[in-house]
Amino acid sequence: MAYTIIDIIDKLISIEKKSKQLYITAIKKIEDNSRIKIIFRILLKEEDRHIEYYNNLKKSLEDKAIEPINFYSYDKISHLANKFKNDMYLPNFKDIKDLIIYALDFEKANLALLMDIKGRLVLSKTDTDSIQYKIISQIVEEEKKHVKNLENFIHF
Repeated sequence: MAYTIIDIIDKLISIEKKSKQLYITAIKKIEDNSRIKIIFRILLKEEDRHIEYYNNLKKSLEDKAIEPINFYSYDKISHLANKFKNDMYLPNFKDIKDLIIYALDFEKANLALLMDIKGRLVLSKTDTDSIQYKIISQIVEEEKKHVKNLENFIHF
C-alpha cells in the first residue's frame, strides 16, 4: 500500500480531533469561570475550522493523480504525528492568560510538527515541486496565520 498526502492529512485531522476533545472535556469540568469557558469555546471552533480545512483539502485532491510518499519518510512522519497526539494534555489553568499562553504554545508546537513533516517530504531537489510538498506548505501557512492570531489576542 502506498501512502500519500491524504494519509498525512488524516493524521493531522486526528490531532485536531483530539485537541477538540480535550477542549470539550475542559468545558465540562469548568463550573465557576465562564470567561475561561468562552475562550475554550473559541479554541474549539478554531479546531472545527481546521478539521473542515483539512477535509476540504482532501476533497480537492480526490480527482488528482497523487504520487506516493516514500515509505521511510511516511513512517517517520506517522511516528512523529502519533507521538505528538499521544503527548497532548490539558493542564489546569489559573486564569485566562495561562490558557491563551498554553494555546499559543500548543499551536507553535503544532507548527513545528508541520514544518518537520514538510522537511521530511524532501529527499531530492525535485520533491519541492511535488503536490504533497505544495499541500503541506499551504497547511504550514494556514497554521502560521493561526499562531499569529493567538499572538495578537495575547497582546490585545
